[in-house]
Amino acid sequence: MSRVGDVRGGRTARTCLWLSVVAAAGCDDEPARYVPEAFSLMAQQVPMLGCTDATPTLGTCQHQFGCSSDQRCVLDQAYAPGDRAPLALICAAPIGSGQARDRCEHGSACASGLCALSGVCLEPCGDHPDCEAGQQCRAVEVRTREGLSPVMACTRSLALPASVRLAVSPRPFRLAQGNNEIVVPSAQEPALMLVQGSCGSGLELLTLRAGDSRRVLYDQAALRDGERASNTVLHDGTALAALLFPNNPSIKPGVLRIGVRVEGPDLADVVVASRTLETRTLDLNVFYVGGGEVWVDGGFRPGDPEIPRMLARLDRRYRAVGLQLGEIREYDVTGALREQLSVLEVSRRQVDGREVEGRPRRLDELFTLSAGVDDPGINVFIVSDMGGYVGIAGGIPGPLGVHGTQRSGVALAIDVLGDLREGDAVLMHELSHFMGLFHTTESTGTVLDPLDDTAECGIEHDSDGDSHLSSTECASLGADNLMFWSGAGALLTRQQIQVLASSVVLR
Repeated sequence: MSRVGDVRGGRTARTCLWLSVVAAAGCDDEPARYVPEAFSLMAQQVPMLGCTDATPTLGTCQHQFGCSSDQRCVLDQAYAPGDRAPLALICAAPIGSGQARDRCEHGSACASGLCALSGVCLEPCGDHPDCEAGQQCRAVEVRTREGLSPVMACTRSLALPASVRLAVSPRPFRLAQGNNEIVVPSAQEPALMLVQGSCGSGLELLTLRAGDSRRVLYDQAALRDGERASNTVLHDGTALAALLFPNNPSIKPGVLRIGVRVEGPDLADVVVASRTLETRTLDLNVFYVGGGEVWVDGGFRPGDPEIPRMLARLDRRYRAVGLQLGEIREYDVTGALREQLSVLEVSRRQVDGREVEGRPRRLDELFTLSAGVDDPGINVFIVSDMGGYVGIAGGIPGPLGVHGTQRSGVALAIDVLGDLREGDAVLMHELSHFMGLFHTTESTGTVLDPLDDTAECGIEHDSDGDSHLSSTECASLGADNLMFWSGAGALLTRQQIQVLASSVVLR
């Protein structure tokens, strides 16, 4: 993340994957032990990823199965909802010709009468079984005459480029209360691993161990004590955990043992995504939520030239390290949602005599606006203000390819920048977090970066004794790196570039 004043400058392949769950010593109930078995890598088998709250609807149907064979569950055109009001669905003849996931500008183009904020036709649903394989029922924002209103609709569980190989656990794993260990076999490439627990339950990633030697690659307790991890993990306890293995090019891919703790008996699915081709192009889904009134009357909207100019500068930065930007898809957040989410307030508290800012309020809600996005790429949300934050990423790494979760994207506070020429540096810093790069050094001197070729600046360099490392104090010790905690630099090392270039989100 970056803070105010810190910025300067057709056919699916098949393979085998074996997953097992082993109870740790001291667990009361031993989970089932699964025999190794082969299973296909078909995207249709991807389980539900992320969690969503049900959205109320009016009318006589929630999904197609509630209607006769010659009718569809469609928007009730006789009912004119206000902005943010529940939609009414009825069984009637199709409204438009567009089928689910066809492109649309307005609901009239879709058979259901429902066109998502992300510009695709939707099929309404009441729960996950109402959707086709590989899709899930999620709350999605729909374009209306008055603004945006949510509806439950079928969306892709995972949207990644065709060059990505998916391995899916054949069935949910039963975890016992307390500590468990999930064993994942070797991946040929650095792999994004998604561990999905039951919604509403606590899921905590504790350790990573190399399967062959049991060598510790990450230990949550040791990291808190300031020790460096070979393969750092950052997980905030949400039901969906994303981790990159290896996220350190000096570690060879191999069997991985993931130590997890759950608050009570739980079920967990595991999805492993890895690349089959070398890819270099990053697509972005840009949501205009607020900001820009200083430059444009009414604020930035799709079609305004300022954000594309900033992204052109970002593209030049990527090309300098062998990557490039691809498609830029723009979406306009209108009505009450724009008013509510343009400025995200931040809570503050005192810690050891210093004011510390918490996570921006309603940031989770902001990221869920990506529900319904049907394309790969990373979601970027342009807002006006986030307190002391200039930019913030939904995770390290974020849940790449999973749209509509509370962590699905990065946010940029455009009005806090002051100068738009700083925006591309901030955005690349946050996108790099989302693709798996940590800060080289935190402001407290705690080193999180697992890479061997990045400079470290420990707390012993705190020359003014304020327990806070500035870019001046670390001038010759990594402050010139893009991933220094303040985002003051532009440099990326060879291993940092390797991590970015291996991301499964690239096409």
